[in-house]
Amino acid sequence: MIDMLVRARLFASCLILLMLVACGSPPPRQPEALDRARKTEQAAYRAMREGDLPRARELFAQARTMQQALENIADASLDTINLATVLHKLGKDADALQALHAILTEANHLVTEDMKAAAAFRSAVILLDGNRLQEAADSITLANRYCHNNCVLQPGLKNLQARIALQQEKPEEALALASQVIGNGSMPEEQANANRTAAMAALVLNKPALALQYYETALQLDKSLALSGRIAEDLEGSAAALQKLGKPELAAGFTQRAADVRSAYKLLQEHSTSKSVR
Repeated sequence: MIDMLVRARLFASCLILLMLVACGSPPPRQPEALDRARKTEQAAYRAMREGDLPRARELFAQARTMQQALENIADASLDTINLATVLHKLGKDADALQALHAILTEANHLVTEDMKAAAAFRSAVILLDGNRLQEAADSITLANRYCHNNCVLQPGLKNLQARIALQQEKPEEALALASQVIGNGSMPEEQANANRTAAMAALVLNKPALALQYYETALQLDKSLALSGRIAEDLEGSAAALQKLGKPELAAGFTQRAADVRSAYKLLQEHSTSKSVR
């Protein structure tokens, strides 16, 4: 009887000990394959941020394959969109559009409408940069259809429409569209894009003082986002506005600042590329 009681107490003690160990143990680690995919994606984002585009392309492609092997459709689709963005920056628009087309034509209903809207949006950016205005407009319509004219992409889509209007020599329409985005609480990058487009439209409309105001706001936003290329564009636009305002000396100063930014950014890109080659 005593032996049974001792055994019972020992068993109870072991249970309590196991419970304490379990309660204090760290959460289980995620599977190794998933952890490797996440780390590859993080490295890809870092490479893209640093301007090492060849390395970013390689890593996003690897991450996409890893996610596809796990049938993580959402993550694989996002990696594809990021890969297309990098390919576009590398001047490989046909490859970028082909990658996005695979998302848009996916027939098994595994890709969400939000992800298809993002793919259509990215396609529109690439097409617009290539001056393929009608195709860009069609992609914007498709993106709006997928996000039901009410999603986080809406300010960006409105900005693209404003850019199309500007390229179609409709500055009043471009300014009106960009103004709908300005101050509406959207992401800082889209706010900067809207102010920049509004500035360009104001210059065409021969309103340099208004253009300068828009460029100043865009410059502040782009500096907060650390976007060197956009900073240079804002400075160059400000120089054009100052020139029209009859202030050539000030304009020259802004032109020089833009040149300095572009030169420094080019050096950084070359350094990042040489590091990845080594």
